[in-house]
Amino acid sequence: MLGLFLLLVGVYGITSGGHVYNIDEEVMFQTTRSLLHGEPALRTLDPNHPLVYRERPDGSYAGQYGIAQSVLAVPLYVLGSGLARLAPPEQRDFVVRTTTFMANSLVTPAIAVVVLLSVFELTRRWRLSVLVALSYALCTYAWPHAKTFASEPGTSLCVIASVYLAFRYRATGRLVLLGASASVAVLAVMFRVSALVFVPLVGMFLIWAVVQREGVRRIPAAAAVAACWVAPMILVLGLVTWWRFGDPLASGYGDSVPLDYPFVEGFVNQLVSPGKSLLLFAPLGVVAVLGIYRSARHWLAESLLLSAVILANLALFARTPWWGGDASWGGRYGNIILPALAVLAGLGAAGSRVLTRGLVGLSVFGLLVPALLGVLLSFHMFLVRVGETVGGGRVSPVTRHEIQWQPQLGHLELLPEAVRDVLDERRPGDRTRGTYTSDPVKHYGYFASAPRIDFWWLWVGPTGSSPVVFVLLVPLLGSGVGGAVLLLQSFRPVPAAPEVPPGELRSE
Repeated sequence: MLGLFLLLVGVYGITSGGHVYNIDEEVMFQTTRSLLHGEPALRTLDPNHPLVYRERPDGSYAGQYGIAQSVLAVPLYVLGSGLARLAPPEQRDFVVRTTTFMANSLVTPAIAVVVLLSVFELTRRWRLSVLVALSYALCTYAWPHAKTFASEPGTSLCVIASVYLAFRYRATGRLVLLGASASVAVLAVMFRVSALVFVPLVGMFLIWAVVQREGVRRIPAAAAVAACWVAPMILVLGLVTWWRFGDPLASGYGDSVPLDYPFVEGFVNQLVSPGKSLLLFAPLGVVAVLGIYRSARHWLAESLLLSAVILANLALFARTPWWGGDASWGGRYGNIILPALAVLAGLGAAGSRVLTRGLVGLSVFGLLVPALLGVLLSFHMFLVRVGETVGGGRVSPVTRHEIQWQPQLGHLELLPEAVRDVLDERRPGDRTRGTYTSDPVKHYGYFASAPRIDFWWLWVGPTGSSPVVFVLLVPLLGSGVGGAVLLLQSFRPVPAAPEVPPGELRSE
């Protein structure tokens, strides 16, 4: 498990972009800065995006998003600030951002570990569990999204961790696992308020597990344990919300989230539309669908919980006009339920050579297409081209059934130009991206204005940033290599202890 985590930290950290991909991430980054100053209000606002802020009682503004992502990034921000002191003042912002935006390069490997644990908990098949975890981490759009500073990976980690702990409670009957499962489900709400939809699902599974193991009479004791774990989380959530917005019940979003999109269209499009299909950007989902009968036959309750998590998320966002996640690589909100889909695929493939081989084949496709094509280029690049061609609008053609705006095909077309830009950024005829500025209101479009391989260490030259940031490559390379060695060692059979003749046994 440690090997898997370290390997992925190295891979994700080295391929991180070092910049934000949308205004949501910038707001959460500015919230991290405010937290370090002990202030609920933001010091930097973008007047071009007024809807991402919520006015406080004193007239100042706070970001509308959950606070957990910003809190999670505080240690990395502090680390980056310390490293930035070695750079000239005008170059420090890039160093701080590069370090801070590796937050999800730590979160997503943790998700992969929980996926591994979940599959192994139920199947007891180590090789299959590792295969599913690697397929999730490197062969779906979870990898491109690990480059972002978005809150979906953190939400996803809490959801799948809560589910895993619920599985463990059902297997062991330890009430501490029940309480931990419930509290982690509530923690997900601190990342995204939409995670509230998962809390009753986990709760119902836990109640059923209590009744199945110990009978109805045990419910009050189990509820008391869960309350002891959950109450502090709710109290903290209420106090933080009151501190930020002046109202402990405020969500931050207010009335800014319309739920008027046609449900069936939004639901189906999340699954099959060329530009946002969950199955196209996470091919392992095909195995989950084909193997659902096998999963349900052997692990009915667990399969029902995983399926409920997936369907609830799809149903919730089907009603929003931006069900596709706006300018994101694949369906942004589907990333929340991707670990549950991966575990379901593992359960379906368990004991089936056909589905296991299918998972391997789909993983190869996933690595080459939805994963690497989203990692190598900023996924705003193609969307910028779409906007230039067809104009703006609330619903991009990428989110519809129009194959000519399929992002994976678009990135494949732009990839040669991106490679040429790295080899010779002054090549005649190529697009120019202008001069980089650290002003957060002005630098959004810089990284997507012209194709380039989107790794932070390749941006140091074009942005005129300090080479001191290259220091980060040392621990990242060490983590990746060390993790790979540990993971390979985990497949070696443990030698049996030599038998000692009875006459040679000694008592102490």
